[in-house]
Amino acid sequence: MPNRSRLIVAETEPYLQVILDAALGESAKVEHISQSKECLAELENVDAVFVDLMLDDLDGLSLIETIRLRDRELPIIAFVTQNEIVSLNIQESATRAMAEHSGADAVFFAPFNLGEILHATNRLLLPVAEIA
Repeated sequence: MPNRSRLIVAETEPYLQVILDAALGESAKVEHISQSKECLAELENVDAVFVDLMLDDLDGLSLIETIRLRDRELPIIAFVTQNEIVSLNIQESATRAMAEHSGADAVFFAPFNLGEILHATNRLLLPVAEIA
């Protein structure tokens, strides 16, 4: 049996983690982490990190920047809900640009298109699968 990918989802409540866990099944171990410090401590042997831009303890952009400083190659996927960016009076395009500038490889807005998230995840993990 091939090695399962290990994915971390840093979000306050396990919303995207539950979706990814169900969608990816046995092909990946999807772990929920609610604190940025815990996420940073768990980066070893991780194939990709999903970061909620609206974490409770640290903004997601700062977490992405810190992860990127530690690992230039680790795939990072940022996400945020439409309601959160609307409440902050920030446009989707500005949010995407800030996340990408911080080091995110992909950015998604809830409500999520699961097919797009899975496609991006597979695309970003492909180099890992080729090496294994």
